[in-house]
Amino acid sequence: MRARSASACIAELVPRVLALAQLARDYDIGFNIDAEEADRLDLSLDLFAALAADPALAGWDGLGFVVQAYQKRARAVIDWLVALAPPPSPPADGAARSRARTGTPRSSARRSTALA
Repeated sequence: MRARSASACIAELVPRVLALAQLARDYDIGFNIDAEEADRLDLSLDLFAALAADPALAGWDGLGFVVQAYQKRARAVIDWLVALAPPPSPPADGAARSRARTGTPRSSARRSTALA
């Protein structure tokens, strides 16, 4: 790659990778950033954060990050990724409230609703 600094790399990579992620979204397939090289982990995380924050990918749950569990920083990377994720949206039908009152597990509630 021509760019030397991390910020220059991100500036060059984000538009290209964003275009690929948008294609993946349009074709309904997942798109993962694989942080195989420990030396480039920070660059991969910066790229992922830029994609996750881009409004063009808002609401799409196909963006993923492959964590190398054997790396010493794996636990910290997972914590960082979890903190980056938006909070889950509450169900629109109020099913969560009824499950909370009855103690019905989500899968059972979904099954019984589908069978009704």
